[in-house]
Amino acid sequence: MFDHHFDRRARIRLRAVSALEKAGLTVKPDDQRSHARTAEWDSEPAWQKVRVEVLGEELSAECDTLKGSGAESFYLEHLERLFFIGSSLGRETCRLVGGSQEQARQAGTACGLLNAFVSLFDKVYDDYSEMAPRLGEIVDSGVLEAALSIEAGPSGLERGRVRATAQDPIALRVLCRLMESYFHLCRSAAAQGSDSAGLAQLRSAILQLHRDEIRSVDMLLDSALDRDEVAAVLYGKSVEPGWAMLLTSRLFAHQSSDVELPKWRDVITSFGNAAWIMDDLADTVEDVVARRWNYVLLEYAGTPLPRLGLDGGRRRTAVEILELVLATNAVDKAAGEMCDHFTRGLELLGEIAPGSDALRRQLQISLNRWY
Repeated sequence: MFDHHFDRRARIRLRAVSALEKAGLTVKPDDQRSHARTAEWDSEPAWQKVRVEVLGEELSAECDTLKGSGAESFYLEHLERLFFIGSSLGRETCRLVGGSQEQARQAGTACGLLNAFVSLFDKVYDDYSEMAPRLGEIVDSGVLEAALSIEAGPSGLERGRVRATAQDPIALRVLCRLMESYFHLCRSAAAQGSDSAGLAQLRSAILQLHRDEIRSVDMLLDSALDRDEVAAVLYGKSVEPGWAMLLTSRLFAHQSSDVELPKWRDVITSFGNAAWIMDDLADTVEDVVARRWNYVLLEYAGTPLPRLGLDGGRRRTAVEILELVLATNAVDKAAGEMCDHFTRGLELLGEIAPGSDALRRQLQISLNRWY
């Protein structure tokens, strides 16, 4: 299919890459591939094994059939990449907070599942809205409360089951399996370490992420909205996944001390802000077409937040909105701020964890892979 926004997407990408180069944050493609191969050798179990364990042979085969059919794939083709990124980050983070090799491996598996299901959950609400009502029936705050508790007993765990039926779309069935497996691993780690407090912290992060995801659905360019509220929700969608990943890694390392948590929160906030801008730069065209706010558009719009989708009583087209934004320095400014947040995150990570070279490298490669 012809991409009517190819030129605009390329102009945004060029400005983002220019900012990365200026900040000295680029990683050569050959270095990215070399690091990925090394990380994959270190990563056990690999996605192909985890996929069968989590999804089962029948659903795995259905995913393979869908992938080769040319039909709508519902973002499922990205699960291996998402799992690999989350697994690599979770494994290295667990080591940094004191986890053993085996604990780091288990944390890597859990964080890989976390990254995959959070991304797929977001994709359903953003791009496959026809599935959203059914997903809302399957997953609500009560389910999440029970799913991340080791004190609820058998009846509570039954309430915390994330279940799809055979009649549900494949994306929802895969999503439920990912979530169920992640919750089971976290409950087991918490029970083994007698760490109900750590699990409660993780539960709070997952619930906040869920609330922000639901609230973001109605934050559209044509609506009258408060800028601070929009920014807070979009910020939460980007920062809470990283915070949940840290809390997951601590859970598997049986690290219950909260002394360093404020410093880690600063690290996660810096990288979370960078991830927010990075993702929104890459998806600005898609966000405008879907008429939803993102960081770049907030940068352009200023305060108070206008109804960017409207020009008086007339509805602006996606092309008009994109050209308005590209005619300003909003993209360049956002890209520069992304690099500033990322650089600050590297500095803070170096202070709190001097032996963090592998994690720093993985984070930098993840930043470059977006472009």
